[in-house]
Amino acid sequence: MKNIWIISFSCAIWNIATQFIIFAVPLIIFRETNSPSLVGLAFVGEWSLLLLVFPFIGYLIDKYGAKNVSLIISIIRVISCFLGIICALLFDGNALLISLVVIAALMTMCTGILDVAIDTLIPFSVDKKHLAKSQSLYQSSEMLGFMVGPLLSALLVKVISIEYLFSVSLIAFSFCFLMLNFVHPKRITQNNESNPISSFITGFKLLVMSRELVCFSLLNFTLNILFGYLLSIVPIVILQGFNSDDSTIGIVRGVAAISGIIGLFLIAKASNIYSIKSIGLWCWTAIPIACFLFAIFQSESILIYTLMYSLLMVIVQCHNVFSRTERIRYIPEESLGKVLTIFHFVSLSAMPIGGLLLSVFSDLSQIGYIVSMIGTLLMFLVIYSYKSIYTKVLAIE
Repeated sequence: MKNIWIISFSCAIWNIATQFIIFAVPLIIFRETNSPSLVGLAFVGEWSLLLLVFPFIGYLIDKYGAKNVSLIISIIRVISCFLGIICALLFDGNALLISLVVIAALMTMCTGILDVAIDTLIPFSVDKKHLAKSQSLYQSSEMLGFMVGPLLSALLVKVISIEYLFSVSLIAFSFCFLMLNFVHPKRITQNNESNPISSFITGFKLLVMSRELVCFSLLNFTLNILFGYLLSIVPIVILQGFNSDDSTIGIVRGVAAISGIIGLFLIAKASNIYSIKSIGLWCWTAIPIACFLFAIFQSESILIYTLMYSLLMVIVQCHNVFSRTERIRYIPEESLGKVLTIFHFVSLSAMPIGGLLLSVFSDLSQIGYIVSMIGTLLMFLVIYSYKSIYTKVLAIE
């Protein structure tokens, strides 16, 4: 378990540092422009670069190893922070806003690539009997980063300039680079594909030929549309809808992240009593219910909004433990990198769609309708997935 502790600790640090940038950029854009639509478009821009490089990720991971790719990404993050410092010192006005979106896009690209690399690295770094608990620990560290990062960023952005946020992130990413050198995978794979395109096509074929993987992918895609929309609209809801201040944004996200960590802790304990498949069934049942509750009550008060947002976070994080643990069963070990690349590509392509929803439907009164429609879609996907996977999985048990 030494490897997963190193990975999880590094994950918490790099997520805090990433949130410094990704949280601050839309907040600065909204302050300067007071336009929800521009915030939504900036969110789309942040995710577009990642989608362009995705076809190459699986090939690189399977060819050079998940650990080596993780180390390279850490170096790119350090360079991005250095560029961010230069841009913050040299530019102002629209030039600064555009450069911040570009730097945030680089950060998002690195985050997406690292997600695939770490998702591939964990099964090769721990015993299979510890996989579910390892995934829970890793996601807890993710949530810790999502909790501390926005909270610190909301506080720091009020008292220090953006170049200092980049400086802190640069130090954090340098530390993570050093830590990842101490991870030693127990197994490695050999890529037999001749080029990235054939690797991408092979991964796509393996995914679509598996009904189980298709179901997991569709669920994650729809959940990411939901969270892409909610994440991009949180600053606007807090500042405009509830007339609160910047620090409240960090507090709301922090409370949601704490709730997610508590949920993941409970999942780790529950896995000692129940199978991970049974836990997944509970999550599938709860997801559409939580969406409808959020749609109905989110506008009542900032307290109710925070509680509903946190409830969604808990359920989705618990579902992710199930999804990350269970989908490995349906992927050949030698093709893990290329298949997970397609899986993440499909899932993360939903994030800019969520931002696009905000740019098109920027009226806060429409939040309930949008979330309820996504909740309805999730309900049908859950029913389909249960019939396609869960009865089969339980039968195997």
